[in-house]
Amino acid sequence: MPEYFYTVDMGPVLGARLEKLAASAGVDDVEAFARQLLAMAIDLREQMETADTRLPGQPGGVLDDDLPF
Repeated sequence: MPEYFYTVDMGPVLGARLEKLAASAGVDDVEAFARQLLAMAIDLREQMETADTRLPGQPGGVLDDDLPF
């Protein structure tokens, strides 16, 4: 399966912030750094979607009732 490479223009504000963040992390390849951040965000989202959302001491399974409390 071939790999695909997509380019996304972050714009002048977000692009500058990404470059500054990469520089503060000591990374020279900003694009690779952005891919790593995106992969981490995807992993975190998947973990949160599958996380047990019960409060401590609460019986039962994962809350899925969409109540705001």
